Amino acid sequence: MPRQHTLAPTPQAPRTTLALLHATRRTFARKRRSSARLPLLDGLPSDAAAGLAAVRADFDADLLPGSGLIALALRSQVYAVVADRAEVDTELDRMRRAGLERFVRVGSEEDVAVVAESEYRRKLDGTAGRALLRALEKENRQAMWIGKAALEEAAGRAADSTVKQLVRSGWLENRREGGFWIGMPGLGALRKARAAGNRELKTLLARRPYREMLLSDVEQLHLRKSPFGVTFHLRDMLGAGTLEVIRTTAAPLVRLCD
Repeated sequence: MPRQHTLAPTPQAPRTTLALLHATRRTFARKRRSSARLPLLDGLPSDAAAGLAAVRADFDADLLPGSGLIALALRSQVYAVVADRAEVDTELDRMRRAGLERFVRVGSEEDVAVVAESEYRRKLDGTAGRALLRALEKENRQAMWIGKAALEEAAGRAADSTVKQLVRSGWLENRREGGFWIGMPGLGALRKARAAGNRELKTLLARRPYREMLLSDVEQLHLRKSPFGVTFHLRDMLGAGTLEVIRTTAAPLVRLCD
């Protein structure tokens, strides 16, 4: 099992390793002081809510021009900045059920991006979009997939053209088991960039002695195959268990897991 680790949000200029190790605590304290800007559950946001907000604030959709992506955070990235994974799962699911957040499948059904429900609905406009929203309201507004029959009923006579338009624009993706995954524009570009960047970082570490590097050195890397900065991929791979952080008396190391 990978060791417990957190990778805190980083600004434009790389931080020193010491600052990085303490940044998560300062970030969460700052988020609590400005809690009016965060989704509230029982007053103040949890560490998971603050971690989600911090990671999503770092996401720059403009790095994939023309994709139409909504600001998002991968669940794996939230795992990387909040040590308690059970808390992350519990709080994210609670926010989803409360209608504050939406899960959109990126890889497997458990590998999801988290987007603000209000932003998702704002972007999903037009006749086809309204048909999808009607279908979701009737079936299960927070579902990750929807049956074809429910969608066709909501779309009425224009069902065929509506479904084709939603698939073409990325709001729906064909589901092998039947029906459609609820998606959003730009997911294809995101998946491609994510896979390329993760693969490049993994290759760089695999070539190092003991398959490890100083965390401070990893932070300085410039990936060539992804438009996202190395922090995006580092958080993703730490949260997924592909990488782990090893604490040493000298400085923390990033190691490629077996």
